[in-house]
Order: sequence, then C-alpha cells, then structure tokens
Amino acid sequence: MDRLLERAAVRGDRPAARRELQRLHTLEGRVRRRPPSWARLKPAPAYLVVGDWLCLPLRPGRGRAQWDATTLVCREDAPWATALARGWIKAAPANLRASANRPRGLRGRARFR
Repeated sequence: MDRLLERAAVRGDRPAARRELQRLHTLEGRVRRRPPSWARLKPAPAYLVVGDWLCLPLRPGRGRAQWDATTLVCREDAPWATALARGWIKAAPANLRASANRPRGLRGRARFR
C-alpha cells in the first residue's frame, strides 16, 4: 500500500489505498502470465496489470488469498492524473470518503499489503 501511496499519488492512508487498489482491480485489472513490455521486473508466477499503467508481480497467496502482490510498478513512474490523461487507465480516483464508491469485493481473492 505504501508503494501505491507514494508512486501513484493516491491520497489517503493505507486502508484508503487498499480500497482504491481493490476498486481498480475490479474495474480494469487482469491477471497475466507476462508483465507489460514497459515493466522491468524479475520473473514472477503471474502479474496483476491494471489498465496500461500499474503492474503488480504476484506470488501464490497464503491463507484464503489466491495471490499476494509483492510490489507495485507504475508506468514511467507516472501519477494517477498523468496515467488518466494519457489514456493508460480509464478509472478516475474515487472519492474515498463516499461509502457508495467502496468496492463490494474482488473476483478471486487477492491480498494487497
């Protein structure tokens, strides 16, 4: 969550960043076998790719989670506003204080730290 807060310029605290990442996962996330060409990452079993902006290497999860994210990489270290303006992502930041925007759950189980 710290990486999302610092690299993607997400406002709020760790719980707010977790909700935002879960929302992005639901709206634009997909699990892939290979990272996007712009992501310079070590090999991983899978990658969660959000739009064409975020990439999270995944490892098999512990407990009820199917996957655990090990880190987070932003394309060109661009903050959310830049990614949105360049069309790398479609979802604008949610109003984190509005309960109506909180995600209702994930497809599959993933744990974000």
